[in-house]
Amino acid sequence: MKTKEIPYQQIFWLKKSQYGVPPPISSRPFPVTPSPPSPSPTPAGWLVYMLRCRDGSLYTGITNNLPKRLQAHAVGRASRYTRSRLPVEAVYQEAQPSRSVALQREAAIKRLNRRQKDRLLEPPHAQAQIANGE
Repeated sequence: MKTKEIPYQQIFWLKKSQYGVPPPISSRPFPVTPSPPSPSPTPAGWLVYMLRCRDGSLYTGITNNLPKRLQAHAVGRASRYTRSRLPVEAVYQEAQPSRSVALQREAAIKRLNRRQKDRLLEPPHAQAQIANGE
């Protein structure tokens, strides 16, 4: 059975004479509504964060809007890993200047073993005491 070829004009809502110029909003096949404003992104740009899950495991991720991301984790829409381990608690955050640097730092944290991650979560004065051998 041969399929019927559909003309280009019927597939898309732009006519050939209007390439590059979108049609008026009223003629679009879907409603266009502005999205509500989200909480403001972090001033530093990107954050690397760690969550402690219900089972004690640690989840590491990046975001440019931590309150919005934590809310998504809380309702089970941010990560498949944390969805089955709710509730989660934010235990660490680190500001990064760009997304690429944040991704690199996230990967570096994920390569750490559990003991190294736990030391990262300790207060700074405790880390200094351990480094000094106290």
